[in-house]
Amino acid sequence: MNRTDLSNNIREITQKGFSVHLDSLPGLGLSHFLRQLCLAHSTIYLDGLDQNLTFPQIDTYPITVIIDHFEHLLQTKDPAFFNQLRVIRDQHKYQLTYILATSHIESLSDHLEKLDHFFEIASENHLILPPADETETNDIIDTISRRLNRKVNQEERETIFRYSHGIPSLIKTYLLQNDSGAINQDRVTGTILALTKNILPPPSNLTFTRTQQLLMDHLSSNLNKICSRSNLITAGWPDEDDSGVSDQALDQNISRLRKKITFHNFKIETIKGRGFRLIDESNEQ
Repeated sequence: MNRTDLSNNIREITQKGFSVHLDSLPGLGLSHFLRQLCLAHSTIYLDGLDQNLTFPQIDTYPITVIIDHFEHLLQTKDPAFFNQLRVIRDQHKYQLTYILATSHIESLSDHLEKLDHFFEIASENHLILPPADETETNDIIDTISRRLNRKVNQEERETIFRYSHGIPSLIKTYLLQNDSGAINQDRVTGTILALTKNILPPPSNLTFTRTQQLLMDHLSSNLNKICSRSNLITAGWPDEDDSGVSDQALDQNISRLRKKITFHNFKIETIKGRGFRLIDESNEQ
């Protein structure tokens, strides 16, 4: 099943009044896929990384509620929250459906006690987001290359697809790192070795706050490169004015990230007077 087939499948399931648990590995562009879904009726998008997440008032039905980063809610919310999701759905059965998106291949059965009766709804249909096929990879290349104002020839496209395996984050990285010329195969090989670790699922007990996730995304996309404090603050607090975020807040979040990423043989270096850098220690041996 390619992504187009998956999208059509989700549309049919939700149109019938059933919910979907959509699973993915990090790096496959799950959030982008969710926002591009074309369903039969209205949708509401909620982000599980939002620390102040509350269920919105709904006045129009039928509707599908998309909850991204649902794995974070499994770690941070109490059973009462999931019972509320169940009650709202039972009040509007077949008129309200959920798409529960997890980006770490999450087993809902590991959370039976917390989910309780909501588990039956959440596990109605379990689908997995696949990598992009060759046609979809070319669509991604076209979108990014238009932004970069450059052309990508057929040989480059074949190289990108062969080495990225249709993983959108890698496709994007290759094009950004080679935005001024042809794709170099040696460079692509080195890039994939460095980045594939970033799409492996972390242990189920690892969670990031929204700010930590945004900081990690910025550091990962600039692997082995120095990221300035100002750029990290802009990335980590996109809704706030940079002057309102203290260096201490950044340092505290970097310190917490350091403790969380050691399982992947990564470390965050402090570059005095310049910023921070994410290093892959396995390549230093």
